[in-house]
Amino acid sequence: PVLRISYSTDAAPPSPPTPPTPPSPTPKPTPVGGSVTKLEVGLTSDSDDCEERESKLVSSSSDLELTKDGSNQQVIGIRWSSVNIPAGATVAEAVIDFVCDEQGSGQPTVDLAFDLVGNSETWSWEKKPSLRSLTTVTSWSITDSWTPGTVYSSPNIANQMNEVLALGEWVSGNAMSVVITKTPNSADGLRIAASRDGDGVGPVLRISYSTDAAPPSPPTPPTPPSPTPKPTPVGGSVTKLEVGLTSDSDDCEERE
Repeated sequence: PVLRISYSTDAAPPSPPTPPTPPSPTPKPTPVGGSVTKLEVGLTSDSDDCEERESKLVSSSSDLELTKDGSNQQVIGIRWSSVNIPAGATVAEAVIDFVCDEQGSGQPTVDLAFDLVGNSETWSWEKKPSLRSLTTVTSWSITDSWTPGTVYSSPNIANQMNEVLALGEWVSGNAMSVVITKTPNSADGLRIAASRDGDGVGPVLRISYSTDAAPPSPPTPPTPPSPTPKPTPVGGSVTKLEVGLTSDSDDCEERE
């Protein structure tokens, strides 16, 4: 008989696998754009609003006729002497709030534009509304009837205000002016708003603007995980052998 064997020699047990390093969280970028600021700017002097017609500049009337006084077409000038918007800001909304002073007529259409200068000067005959260099215009078709004592808002004129803010000479606290004229070839009509002389307030400029924050830093890329080592197989080399008998007495039978 031959004893046939396969055996192995054990190697040292493997080290436990090293867990992977978790990736670092990717920081969220800071949104571009700072806080939104809202403000209302009123007139500070009775001479801040005026009506220009024929050879006269009137700044003491109790109302502002948009844009016809009797048979005379006129140009309206409104100046806010201190507008606290920092240079570099972006205006999202700018509207003028008017308080109706008297019942009007028809459905007038008017054009609104800003005085295109970094610090608008006080109205005078030499610097009357019709002589100002202006921004692009926004047209306002006034189809609703105005009720005395009610507030009515112009369309958004933010784009025109941003034209002024883009000028290099603009400084927060400077003055801004709006000029209102009848839209060319539009139908006649009349809306009558209170002036500062009339109600002590006059038209109010209502603004929402934002200041841009610094651009965000680029996000830090995540740390790649370390590779997981493969475990070393348990067991060394395998040896096969056959063992035979070496003497006749190595095998025997036992009975009775």
